[in-house]
Amino acid sequence: MTSKEDGFDPTKLCAEAKEKYNTCFSAWYRQSFLDMGRPGSGEGVCQVEWNEYERCIKLMLKKRKLEHLLEEQAKLEARMEKASRQGE
Repeated sequence: MTSKEDGFDPTKLCAEAKEKYNTCFSAWYRQSFLDMGRPGSGEGVCQVEWNEYERCIKLMLKKRKLEHLLEEQAKLEARMEKASRQGE
């Protein structure tokens, strides 16, 4: 049975949350990031939208029994951070 046959369509999951985040980020990018005269203008921008999107993705992974991928990603990021600190 394929994903689409069992009602699981990854292209539609979290689409609304992703669109909200993308809209917020695009507006920030155009209005603030490109205006180089505003130091720190990106701190906390779109955090609510990002949190909603991230929560949706994590829930989707959990429902599909794929949350181990998040754990592996965290381990990889920790190793990369450690390696970059050693290279300084």
